[in-house]
Amino acid sequence: VISPEQYASVVKGLLEEHAAYRSRAYQQAKTDERSITLFDDMQNRHALIDLGWYEGKYGRKLVVLLELVNGKIWVHQDDTEDGIANELVELGIPNTSIVLAFRPVELRPYTGFAIE
Repeated sequence: VISPEQYASVVKGLLEEHAAYRSRAYQQAKTDERSITLFDDMQNRHALIDLGWYEGKYGRKLVVLLELVNGKIWVHQDDTEDGIANELVELGIPNTSIVLAFRPVELRPYTGFAIE
């Protein structure tokens, strides 16, 4: 089991893996898009963003936004295929330390993750 002091490191590593994977997929598709990570250690917020040109338009998309608050990982945005929370659990972070913030409070008890 991973301790709360290690959460930031685990989150950053996972987001970097996603960025590398997504960027390779964009290269193979021959688009000018790429994925980047943003790490705000002062406020404990970390993001994965897609940006670039596609079909003549410049776009940007927030793929994942995570925030570390009081020893828990709050998932504010998750547009990954398998679910970033599930991947964090696979890496050893307890589901009781992950809050699906994008779910309404009244539905969180049914998610299998922390309520708050």
